[in-house]
Amino acid sequence: MLILLSLCCLIPLTSSISSYLDDLDPICLFKVCVTVEMENHSDVPLKNPQLYLRHGLLVHSIRAVPPHSMHSFMMRKLLWTESGIDGIFTFDVGNRQIIVYITAPTNFAKHVNQIGVAITKEGYYNRAKQHFGSLSNADLGGSFDVWAIQPSYPNDSNRPLVIRLPEFTIIAQIGIQHITSAVIRIFPT
Repeated sequence: MLILLSLCCLIPLTSSISSYLDDLDPICLFKVCVTVEMENHSDVPLKNPQLYLRHGLLVHSIRAVPPHSMHSFMMRKLLWTESGIDGIFTFDVGNRQIIVYITAPTNFAKHVNQIGVAITKEGYYNRAKQHFGSLSNADLGGSFDVWAIQPSYPNDSNRPLVIRLPEFTIIAQIGIQHITSAVIRIFPT
């Protein structure tokens, strides 16, 4: 938190931070980075995703890089976070928006290296909880811990999930035709 406050004092404007991080891509600040690969079946460019800190500070816009096939492309950018600070990345697909909330507490079990997540405007917590409750370790390669999935606000079923993780590299793969779910693979740096 102190680091965050210090940086806010040094770089007060959102646009300045965004420009600063543009120059650093693809370096991972705080040893955390995010790579998102999406299948663009309609060949229609997606709106630029945005990556935020919990307090709404713009950290980065995720930009597309040259496609590796006609119908898909890779978007890479940074998740700027530290232990205990929430990070959020969102992007729109048509009229639907995918929102992923990420936190990084120091006490997270480091042996967990794969987490399933169901998050969209239509994928609220109760539905996701029911889905994850039916999964076993074998369904996710023997490395899935249900206890690691927590609602961000237990009394509000319309809130997305919060994924708790340490300073790991994250790879999220989300198909446009299946945007009500995502699998985030976490690898120790």
